[in-house]
Amino acid sequence: MRQQKSSIVRQSNKLVEARYSLTVNEQRVILSLISMLHPKDKDFKSYELDITQLAKLIGVSHKNAQRDVENVIFRIQDRVIFIKKLDGNYLRTHWLSSVEKLGNKIQLSFDPKLKPYLLQLKEQFTQFQLRIIIQFKSAYTIRIYALLKQYESIGVRKFELEKLREILGIEKNIYPGFKEFKRRVLNQAKKEFEEKDEKTGKYKSDIIFELETEREGKFIKYFIFHIKQRGKEPQVSLDLSKNVESSEKQPVLKKVPLLSDEQIDALRLLKENGVNETTASRLIKDFPLPRIIENVSLGRSKHTKGKAKDLGALTVTAIREDWATATKSSQKQVEDDNKPKRQSRAAHQEQEKKEFEDLKSIFQKERHHRIDKLIESWDKETLKAELSEFEKATNKVIRGRFEKYGLESQFAKTAFMEFVAKKYFSLSENDFVVWAGERGYEIEGNVSGGYRRRSFKSIGSILDEVVSKMDR
Repeated sequence: MRQQKSSIVRQSNKLVEARYSLTVNEQRVILSLISMLHPKDKDFKSYELDITQLAKLIGVSHKNAQRDVENVIFRIQDRVIFIKKLDGNYLRTHWLSSVEKLGNKIQLSFDPKLKPYLLQLKEQFTQFQLRIIIQFKSAYTIRIYALLKQYESIGVRKFELEKLREILGIEKNIYPGFKEFKRRVLNQAKKEFEEKDEKTGKYKSDIIFELETEREGKFIKYFIFHIKQRGKEPQVSLDLSKNVESSEKQPVLKKVPLLSDEQIDALRLLKENGVNETTASRLIKDFPLPRIIENVSLGRSKHTKGKAKDLGALTVTAIREDWATATKSSQKQVEDDNKPKRQSRAAHQEQEKKEFEDLKSIFQKERHHRIDKLIESWDKETLKAELSEFEKATNKVIRGRFEKYGLESQFAKTAFMEFVAKKYFSLSENDFVVWAGERGYEIEGNVSGGYRRRSFKSIGSILDEVVSKMDR
C-alpha cells in the first residue's frame, strides 16, 4: 500500500457522479485502492493491501483487525454502483470482482467493467489527494468533496435537490425534510471542509464552499455551491499581540456569477480540449453554445488525424472561424448542385406513387362490384342462409352491430362483403398483389411499398377493361 501522503485518486467524471452508497470506511478502502492505479495502466491487476494498515485506515483495533477489515471489504464486494452513460444507457455493476486473503495481506480486484472509468484517463476526469479525503468523518462529505473538486476551476456548481440525493445514495425516507437534509449532509460537509488538523494546525480541506438555495414556487429545488480554493489569497501581516489561532488566512468567498448548466458544460468541454480558463470564459460569452460544441468536435477530429499538435489553439481557431458553418456551407453547395437530380427523382417517385394508388383503387372497385353482383343474384333463402353463417363466423363486436342494425350498419356490411369474397372468390380476385401481377405489375415489399412495371400495359387500359366488365 502506497504512502498516503503522496497518493492521488483519479476518477472519470462519470464515476464521480455515479449513484452508489458506501460508508466512510468503505470509501476509504476503495479510494486507497484507486490511488494504487497508475495513470498508464492498460488493465487492472490484483492490488495487495496490508490488513494492519487497513485496520489503521478504518480506525479499528489491532486485536480484531482481520475480522473488522474483512467485514468492511465483504460489504464493499456486495455494493452496487450505477453509472449513467452519455448515450442514455447505463452500467450497473459491483466495485470488486474478487477478494483473496494471503497471510496478512488481502488482494482485491476491480470489476473489469470499471476500466473506462479508472484507467487511461486523458480527459473528463477528476483528481484529488487521498490524504485529504480520508480525514473526513462523514460519507456524504467525501462524496461532496469529489463533486466540488470536479468543478473547482469553474468556481460554482448547481444541483437539483433530488438529483443530489440520488447521487449520494440517500433514500427518500432518510432526512426527508429539507432542513434535516441540509443540517446532516450539507452543513456537516461545510463544517468538515473548514476544520483544522489538531496536530499541524492546518486546514484539512484544500477547498471550501458557501451554499445558496433557489426556490421553484414555494419549495427549495436547487442548491448552488460557490467553491473557493484555499491558499489563493496573498498573505497579510497579523498583529501577533492579538490572540489569533493561526497565521493561515481564511479565504474570502466571492460568489461567482452563476452560469447556466449548458454554459458550465461548455466551459468544462473547452478546458478538457486544452483551452485555458480565461479564454474559455471569453468564448462562452462571445459565442452561442451550439457553435462552441460543433466546432470543438470538429477541431478534435482534425487534431486526432494529426493536422495540428496544439489541441487548445486548434479548438479556439475552429470556434472563432466557425469551421462547422463553413463545412455546412460546403455540404449545402453539394446539395444545391444535386438539387435538380433530386427534384427529378422526387417527381418520378410522386408519379409512381399516384399510379400505384390508382391501381389499388381500380382493384377495390372491381372487387366490390363483383361482390355486389353476387349478392344481388341470391334469392331470399340463400341470402338468409349466408347471413346466418356470417353471424356465427364473425366476432362478437361485429355480431352485436349486425344484430342491432342488420346490413344498415356500414361496419357489418363491409364485414359481410369480406366474408362473401373469401368464401366465393379466387386468390387473384381477393389478393391485390396477385391481381396486379396478372396485369403486368410486380408489387415490391408489401402493398404500400411501391411497384415495378413488367409490361407496357397502362393503368388507363386496365381501367377501361374493368369498366367494360362492370357494364356487362
